[in-house]
Amino acid sequence: MKFSEIKSVLPWIIILLVLFPLSFFLGVEKEGLLEMHVDTSKLEGIRLWLTDLYNTQRFSFAFVVTLTMATVGVTIAFVTDFILKLFGLEVGKIQHHE
Repeated sequence: MKFSEIKSVLPWIIILLVLFPLSFFLGVEKEGLLEMHVDTSKLEGIRLWLTDLYNTQRFSFAFVVTLTMATVGVTIAFVTDFILKLFGLEVGKIQHHE
């Protein structure tokens, strides 16, 4: 891309970067913090623990969910690798020849 092409688009990029975040604050009345709590009356076991964690300690809940997602992703990758090796497909890093 030439600078003259970027120069014509640059004002629009700046407008979007400045005005788009400001649009979230337009027309919003400040009534205090938004409190969201999940009802735990019918839950038990790990669901109750996760819901209590969500209601009381959001950062810890986010940390637990992130670790769980990473663990599930790595597990799926290893199982897929194992299944592909059973079929005789060699899985490894790709050699790039530049």
